[in-house]
Amino acid sequence: MKLLLIAYYYPPCAGGGVARALHMSIILSKMGVDVTVITAKNHRYDVYDYSLLDEIGKSNVRVIEVGHIWKKRIDSDRLKKDNIKSENEAVGIIHRAKLLLLRILFFVPDSLSDWFFPMAYYMTKINLKNYDIMITTSPPNIAQVIGLLIKVNNRQIKWVSDFRDLWVENSYNTENKFWKL
Repeated sequence: MKLLLIAYYYPPCAGGGVARALHMSIILSKMGVDVTVITAKNHRYDVYDYSLLDEIGKSNVRVIEVGHIWKKRIDSDRLKKDNIKSENEAVGIIHRAKLLLLRILFFVPDSLSDWFFPMAYYMTKINLKNYDIMITTSPPNIAQVIGLLIKVNNRQIKWVSDFRDLWVENSYNTENKFWKL
Protein backbone atom coordinates (compact mmCIF):
# COMPACT_ATOMS: atom_id res chain seq x y z
CA MET A 1 0.00 0.00 0.00
CA LYS A 2 1.26 3.48 -0.90
CA LEU A 3 0.41 6.49 1.24
CA LEU A 4 0.83 10.19 0.49
CA LEU A 5 1.00 12.39 3.61
CA ILE A 6 0.71 16.14 3.10
CA ALA A 7 1.95 17.94 6.21
CA TYR A 8 3.17 21.53 6.03
CA TYR A 9 4.80 21.21 9.45
CA TYR A 10 7.27 18.34 9.49
CA PRO A 11 10.84 18.05 10.79
CA PRO A 12 13.07 19.92 11.26
CA CYS A 13 10.13 21.81 12.78
CA ALA A 14 9.18 20.67 16.28
CA GLY A 15 5.96 20.68 18.25
CA GLY A 16 2.80 18.67 18.88
CA GLY A 17 1.46 18.73 15.33
CA VAL A 18 4.88 17.92 13.93
CA ALA A 19 5.28 14.95 16.28
CA ARG A 20 1.87 13.65 15.24
CA ALA A 21 2.69 13.71 11.51
CA LEU A 22 6.23 12.40 12.09
CA HIS A 23 5.25 9.43 14.23
CA MET A 24 2.26 8.62 12.03
CA SER A 25 4.58 8.36 9.02
CA ILE A 26 7.24 6.33 10.87
CA ILE A 27 4.78 3.86 12.45
CA LEU A 28 2.95 3.32 9.16
CA SER A 29 6.29 2.77 7.45
CA LYS A 30 7.24 0.13 10.04
CA MET A 31 3.91 -1.57 9.34
CA GLY A 32 4.95 -2.02 5.70
CA VAL A 33 3.21 1.00 4.19
CA ASP A 34 5.20 2.87 1.51
CA VAL A 35 5.02 6.43 2.91
CA THR A 36 5.80 9.62 1.00
CA VAL A 37 5.58 12.90 2.90
CA ILE A 38 5.22 16.19 1.08
CA THR A 39 6.09 19.14 3.27
CA ALA A 40 7.07 22.79 2.92
CA LYS A 41 10.58 23.86 2.08
CA ASN A 42 12.05 26.58 4.31
CA HIS A 43 9.25 26.67 6.87
CA ARG A 44 8.67 29.78 8.91
CA TYR A 45 8.39 28.28 12.35
CA ASP A 46 9.40 29.15 15.89
CA VAL A 47 10.78 25.82 17.14
CA TYR A 48 13.20 23.49 15.36
CA ASP A 49 14.61 20.14 16.44
CA TYR A 50 17.14 18.82 13.93
CA SER A 51 17.49 15.55 15.83
CA LEU A 52 14.05 14.61 14.46
CA LEU A 53 15.69 14.31 11.04
CA ASP A 54 17.64 11.33 12.42
CA GLU A 55 14.36 9.54 13.18
CA ILE A 56 13.27 10.00 9.58
CA GLY A 57 16.66 8.79 8.35
CA LYS A 58 16.24 5.52 10.27
CA SER A 59 12.87 4.85 8.61
CA ASN A 60 11.82 4.19 5.03
CA VAL A 61 9.82 7.42 4.84
CA ARG A 62 10.46 9.44 1.69
CA VAL A 63 10.27 13.23 2.22
CA ILE A 64 9.70 15.74 -0.58
CA GLU A 65 9.93 19.47 0.08
CA VAL A 66 7.97 21.97 -2.02
CA GLY A 67 8.71 25.69 -1.77
CA HIS A 68 6.52 28.77 -1.54
CA ILE A 69 5.71 31.41 -4.14
CA TRP A 70 7.76 33.91 -2.19
CA LYS A 71 11.09 32.90 -0.73
CA LYS A 72 10.66 35.37 2.12
CA ARG A 73 7.40 35.10 3.99
CA ILE A 74 5.10 38.09 3.79
CA ASP A 75 4.08 38.71 7.36
CA SER A 76 4.63 40.98 10.28
CA ASP A 77 7.27 38.71 11.84
CA ARG A 78 9.63 39.68 9.03
CA LEU A 79 9.40 43.29 10.15
CA LYS A 80 11.00 42.37 13.46
CA LYS A 81 14.15 41.41 11.57
CA ASP A 82 14.15 44.62 9.52
CA ASN A 83 16.05 47.54 11.01
CA ILE A 84 13.19 49.95 11.60
CA LYS A 85 14.70 52.91 13.43
CA SER A 86 12.65 54.82 15.99
CA GLU A 87 12.41 57.86 13.68
CA ASN A 88 10.78 55.57 11.10
CA GLU A 89 8.28 54.13 13.58
CA ALA A 90 5.29 55.59 11.68
CA VAL A 91 6.56 54.11 8.40
CA GLY A 92 6.92 50.73 10.13
CA ILE A 93 3.36 50.87 11.43
CA ILE A 94 2.02 51.75 7.97
CA HIS A 95 4.06 48.93 6.43
CA ARG A 96 2.69 46.47 9.02
CA ALA A 97 -0.86 47.65 8.32
CA LYS A 98 -0.39 47.11 4.58
CA LEU A 99 0.94 43.59 5.17
CA LEU A 100 -1.94 42.76 7.50
CA LEU A 101 -4.45 43.99 4.90
CA LEU A 102 -2.72 41.87 2.25
CA ARG A 103 -2.97 38.78 4.48
CA ILE A 104 -6.64 39.40 5.30
CA LEU A 105 -7.74 39.97 1.71
CA PHE A 106 -5.66 37.49 -0.26
CA PHE A 107 -4.49 34.65 1.98
CA VAL A 108 -7.59 32.49 2.37
CA PRO A 109 -7.95 30.18 4.24
CA ASP A 110 -4.73 31.14 6.06
CA SER A 111 -1.48 33.08 5.81
CA LEU A 112 0.40 30.11 4.33
CA SER A 113 -1.79 29.94 1.23
CA ASP A 114 1.15 30.87 -0.99
CA TRP A 115 2.08 27.18 -0.73
CA PHE A 116 -0.99 26.25 -2.85
CA PHE A 117 0.29 27.08 -6.35
CA PRO A 118 3.71 25.42 -6.02
CA MET A 119 1.94 22.35 -4.58
CA ALA A 120 -0.65 22.33 -7.39
CA TYR A 121 2.17 22.53 -9.93
CA TYR A 122 4.13 19.75 -8.21
CA MET A 123 1.03 17.52 -8.13
CA THR A 124 0.90 17.69 -11.94
CA LYS A 125 4.47 16.33 -12.08
CA ILE A 126 3.94 13.14 -10.04
CA ASN A 127 1.75 10.14 -10.79
CA LEU A 128 -0.89 10.28 -8.08
CA LYS A 129 -2.50 7.11 -9.42
CA ASN A 130 0.33 5.21 -7.69
CA TYR A 131 -1.05 6.18 -4.26
CA ASP A 132 -3.83 4.27 -2.52
CA ILE A 133 -4.38 6.66 0.39
CA MET A 134 -3.73 10.35 1.02
CA ILE A 135 -3.67 11.98 4.45
CA THR A 136 -3.75 15.75 4.75
CA THR A 137 -3.06 17.25 8.15
CA SER A 138 -3.68 20.81 9.22
CA PRO A 139 -3.04 23.51 10.28
CA PRO A 140 -2.30 25.24 8.04
CA ASN A 141 -5.70 24.77 6.49
CA ILE A 142 -4.35 25.19 2.97
CA ALA A 143 -3.25 21.53 3.25
CA GLN A 144 -6.94 20.53 3.22
CA VAL A 145 -7.61 22.66 0.14
CA ILE A 146 -4.68 20.95 -1.60
CA GLY A 147 -6.11 17.57 -0.55
CA LEU A 148 -9.48 18.49 -2.02
CA LEU A 149 -7.84 19.46 -5.32
CA ILE A 150 -6.03 16.12 -5.44
CA LYS A 151 -9.17 14.14 -4.55
CA VAL A 152 -11.31 15.88 -7.18
CA ASN A 153 -8.77 15.05 -9.88
CA ASN A 154 -7.93 11.52 -8.60
CA ARG A 155 -11.13 9.88 -7.45
CA GLN A 156 -9.47 6.48 -6.93
CA ILE A 157 -7.36 7.76 -4.02
CA LYS A 158 -8.86 7.43 -0.53
CA TRP A 159 -8.56 10.66 1.46
CA VAL A 160 -8.21 11.02 5.23
CA SER A 161 -8.47 14.63 6.36
CA ASP A 162 -6.83 15.29 9.74
CA PHE A 163 -7.87 18.54 11.44
CA ARG A 164 -5.61 18.92 14.47
CA ASP A 165 -7.02 22.22 15.69
CA LEU A 166 -10.29 24.10 15.42
CA TRP A 167 -10.77 25.52 11.96
CA VAL A 168 -13.84 27.66 11.44
CA GLU A 169 -14.33 28.61 15.08
CA ASN A 170 -10.64 29.04 15.92
CA SER A 171 -10.72 31.66 18.66
CA TYR A 172 -6.94 32.07 18.39
CA ASN A 173 -7.11 33.19 14.76
CA THR A 174 -7.42 36.95 15.03
CA GLU A 175 -5.92 37.84 11.67
CA ASN A 176 -8.77 37.00 9.28
CA LYS A 177 -12.41 37.32 10.30
CA PHE A 178 -13.69 37.80 6.73
CA TRP A 179 -13.73 34.12 5.70
CA LYS A 180 -15.44 32.85 8.83
CA LEU A 181 -19.10 31.92 8.42
